[in-house]
Amino acid sequence: RALNRVVKSVDQDGNFLWRVVRRTATLTSGTGTITPAVDVIGIDEPMRYLRSGQTAGASVVRPMSRDEYMALPDRTTTGNPELFFIERTLAQPVKIYLYPVPNQTSATCEYAAVLKSFDFDTGANTADFWQSWEGCLVDGLTAELAPSYGQPGLVPLYRKKFEEAKLALINADTETGSVVLIPFGNSGFYAGSD
Repeated sequence: RALNRVVKSVDQDGNFLWRVVRRTATLTSGTGTITPAVDVIGIDEPMRYLRSGQTAGASVVRPMSRDEYMALPDRTTTGNPELFFIERTLAQPVKIYLYPVPNQTSATCEYAAVLKSFDFDTGANTADFWQSWEGCLVDGLTAELAPSYGQPGLVPLYRKKFEEAKLALINADTETGSVVLIPFGNSGFYAGSD
Protein backbone atom coordinates (compact mmCIF):
# COMPACT_ATOMS: atom_id res chain seq x y z
CA ARG A 1 0.00 0.00 0.00
CA ALA A 2 2.87 2.37 0.78
CA LEU A 3 4.48 1.72 -2.60
CA ASN A 4 1.10 2.26 -4.27
CA ARG A 5 0.83 5.70 -2.59
CA VAL A 6 4.33 6.65 -3.80
CA VAL A 7 3.64 5.49 -7.36
CA LYS A 8 0.25 7.23 -7.53
CA SER A 9 1.86 10.47 -6.35
CA VAL A 10 4.19 10.28 -9.37
CA ASP A 11 1.19 10.07 -11.76
CA GLN A 12 0.33 13.67 -10.95
CA ASP A 13 3.73 14.99 -12.05
CA GLY A 14 3.78 14.45 -15.77
CA ASN A 15 2.81 12.62 -18.93
CA PHE A 16 5.47 9.93 -19.12
CA LEU A 17 6.28 8.93 -22.68
CA TRP A 18 6.31 5.20 -21.92
CA ARG A 19 2.71 5.50 -20.70
CA VAL A 20 1.42 7.42 -23.73
CA VAL A 21 -0.28 5.05 -26.18
CA ARG A 22 -2.24 5.63 -29.36
CA ARG A 23 -5.92 4.91 -29.06
CA THR A 24 -8.63 5.20 -31.68
CA ALA A 25 -12.32 5.93 -31.16
CA THR A 26 -14.91 5.14 -33.81
CA LEU A 27 -17.38 8.00 -33.91
CA THR A 28 -21.14 8.08 -34.46
CA SER A 29 -22.92 10.85 -36.32
CA GLY A 30 -24.52 13.26 -33.86
CA THR A 31 -22.52 12.03 -30.85
CA GLY A 32 -19.90 14.53 -29.75
CA THR A 33 -18.33 12.64 -26.86
CA ILE A 34 -15.58 10.07 -26.53
CA THR A 35 -15.35 8.09 -23.29
CA PRO A 36 -11.89 6.50 -23.07
CA ALA A 37 -11.18 3.45 -20.92
CA VAL A 38 -10.78 4.10 -17.18
CA ASP A 39 -7.00 3.60 -17.37
CA VAL A 40 -6.70 6.93 -19.24
CA ILE A 41 -5.85 9.91 -17.02
CA GLY A 42 -5.08 12.44 -19.74
CA ILE A 43 -4.83 13.20 -23.45
CA ASP A 44 -1.66 14.44 -25.08
CA GLU A 45 -2.68 16.96 -27.71
CA PRO A 46 -3.47 17.26 -30.57
CA MET A 47 -5.92 14.61 -31.77
CA ARG A 48 -6.35 13.36 -35.35
CA TYR A 49 -9.72 13.09 -37.14
CA LEU A 50 -10.21 10.90 -40.21
CA ARG A 51 -13.48 10.72 -42.15
CA SER A 52 -15.01 7.31 -42.79
CA GLY A 53 -13.56 5.44 -45.76
CA GLN A 54 -10.45 7.62 -45.99
CA THR A 55 -6.88 6.54 -45.34
CA ALA A 56 -5.29 9.95 -45.91
CA GLY A 57 -6.30 13.56 -45.46
CA ALA A 58 -6.73 13.50 -41.70
CA SER A 59 -7.33 16.80 -39.93
CA VAL A 60 -5.93 18.04 -36.65
CA VAL A 61 -8.29 18.47 -33.68
CA ARG A 62 -6.90 21.03 -31.26
CA PRO A 63 -7.68 21.45 -27.55
CA MET A 64 -9.86 24.22 -26.16
CA SER A 65 -10.22 25.47 -22.62
CA ARG A 66 -13.24 24.99 -20.37
CA ASP A 67 -14.06 28.68 -20.84
CA GLU A 68 -14.06 28.30 -24.61
CA TYR A 69 -16.25 25.19 -24.43
CA MET A 70 -18.72 26.80 -22.03
CA ALA A 71 -18.94 29.89 -24.27
CA LEU A 72 -19.96 27.92 -27.40
CA PRO A 73 -23.38 29.24 -28.45
CA ASP A 74 -24.54 25.89 -29.88
CA ARG A 75 -22.70 22.72 -28.89
CA THR A 76 -24.87 20.63 -31.24
CA THR A 77 -23.44 22.14 -34.44
CA THR A 78 -22.30 19.30 -36.70
CA GLY A 79 -19.33 19.00 -39.04
CA ASN A 80 -15.74 17.77 -38.96
CA PRO A 81 -14.44 18.14 -35.38
CA GLU A 82 -11.81 20.87 -35.09
CA LEU A 83 -11.67 21.34 -31.31
CA PHE A 84 -11.89 19.15 -28.22
CA PHE A 85 -12.43 19.77 -24.53
CA ILE A 86 -11.43 17.35 -21.77
CA GLU A 87 -13.60 16.98 -18.70
CA ARG A 88 -12.27 15.19 -15.64
CA THR A 89 -14.46 13.72 -12.91
CA LEU A 90 -14.01 11.13 -10.19
CA ALA A 91 -16.41 8.72 -11.87
CA GLN A 92 -14.72 8.95 -15.29
CA PRO A 93 -11.12 10.20 -15.25
CA VAL A 94 -11.36 11.63 -18.78
CA LYS A 95 -14.28 12.44 -21.07
CA ILE A 96 -13.66 14.13 -24.43
CA TYR A 97 -16.14 16.55 -26.02
CA LEU A 98 -15.74 17.27 -29.73
CA TYR A 99 -16.74 20.45 -31.53
CA PRO A 100 -18.34 20.51 -34.00
CA VAL A 101 -20.15 17.25 -33.28
CA PRO A 102 -19.19 14.61 -35.88
CA ASN A 103 -21.61 14.41 -38.80
CA GLN A 104 -20.47 11.02 -40.07
CA THR A 105 -20.72 7.54 -38.59
CA SER A 106 -17.60 5.35 -38.65
CA ALA A 107 -15.21 8.30 -38.79
CA THR A 108 -12.30 7.87 -36.39
CA CYS A 109 -10.50 10.03 -33.89
CA GLU A 110 -6.97 9.01 -32.94
CA TYR A 111 -5.55 10.36 -29.70
CA ALA A 112 -2.52 9.89 -27.48
CA ALA A 113 -3.86 8.47 -24.22
CA VAL A 114 -1.86 9.03 -21.05
CA LEU A 115 -2.26 5.92 -18.89
CA LYS A 116 -2.23 5.79 -15.11
CA SER A 117 0.32 3.61 -13.37
CA PHE A 118 -0.52 0.06 -12.45
CA ASP A 119 -1.98 -0.55 -9.01
CA PHE A 120 0.12 -2.25 -6.36
CA ASP A 121 -2.48 -4.22 -4.45
CA THR A 122 -0.73 -7.59 -4.22
CA GLY A 123 2.87 -8.74 -3.93
CA ALA A 124 2.62 -10.20 -7.45
CA ASN A 125 2.24 -6.81 -9.18
CA THR A 126 4.98 -5.74 -11.59
CA ALA A 127 5.95 -2.08 -11.76
CA ASP A 128 5.35 -0.18 -14.99
CA PHE A 129 8.34 2.10 -14.55
CA TRP A 130 11.64 2.09 -16.41
CA GLN A 131 14.52 0.51 -14.52
CA SER A 132 16.06 3.97 -14.08
CA TRP A 133 13.23 4.77 -11.63
CA GLU A 134 14.14 2.05 -9.10
CA GLY A 135 16.33 4.25 -6.87
CA CYS A 136 13.80 7.07 -6.93
CA LEU A 137 10.94 4.75 -5.90
CA VAL A 138 13.09 3.21 -3.14
CA ASP A 139 13.78 6.72 -1.76
CA GLY A 140 10.06 7.55 -1.84
CA LEU A 141 9.14 4.26 -0.19
CA THR A 142 11.82 4.80 2.50
CA ALA A 143 10.35 8.23 3.31
CA GLU A 144 6.87 6.69 3.43
CA LEU A 145 7.85 3.78 5.74
CA ALA A 146 10.44 5.44 8.01
CA PRO A 147 7.93 6.54 10.73
CA SER A 148 6.47 3.01 10.92
CA TYR A 149 9.94 1.68 11.67
CA GLY A 150 10.68 4.28 14.36
CA GLN A 151 12.86 6.43 12.09
CA PRO A 152 10.88 9.67 11.58
CA GLY A 153 14.13 11.64 11.30
CA LEU A 154 14.84 9.96 7.95
CA VAL A 155 11.67 11.34 6.33
CA PRO A 156 13.02 14.80 5.32
CA LEU A 157 16.25 13.34 3.91
CA TYR A 158 14.58 10.63 1.83
CA ARG A 159 11.67 12.86 0.80
CA LYS A 160 14.22 15.36 -0.58
CA LYS A 161 16.17 12.59 -2.35
CA PHE A 162 12.91 11.26 -3.82
CA GLU A 163 11.78 14.69 -5.10
CA GLU A 164 15.19 15.48 -6.62
CA ALA A 165 15.48 12.10 -8.32
CA LYS A 166 11.88 12.31 -9.57
CA LEU A 167 12.47 15.77 -11.06
CA ALA A 168 15.64 14.60 -12.82
CA LEU A 169 13.83 11.56 -14.26
CA ILE A 170 10.83 13.59 -15.39
CA ASN A 171 13.12 16.05 -17.16
CA ALA A 172 15.02 13.19 -18.80
CA ASP A 173 11.79 11.72 -20.24
CA THR A 174 11.41 14.00 -23.24
CA GLU A 175 11.08 13.64 -26.96
CA THR A 176 13.98 14.67 -29.13
CA GLY A 177 13.80 16.49 -32.42
CA SER A 178 14.96 19.51 -34.34
CA VAL A 179 14.03 22.90 -32.94
CA VAL A 180 14.33 26.20 -34.76
CA LEU A 181 13.60 29.41 -32.86
CA ILE A 182 12.85 32.52 -34.87
CA PRO A 183 12.09 35.81 -33.12
CA PHE A 184 8.60 37.18 -33.76
CA GLY A 185 8.52 39.44 -36.78
CA ASN A 186 11.88 38.22 -38.07
CA SER A 187 11.90 37.25 -41.73
CA GLY A 188 14.65 34.75 -41.14
CA PHE A 189 17.59 37.07 -41.73
CA TYR A 190 19.97 37.94 -38.95
CA ALA A 191 20.52 41.58 -38.07
CA GLY A 192 23.42 42.96 -40.05
CA SER A 193 23.30 40.24 -42.69
CA ASP A 194 23.34 41.13 -46.37
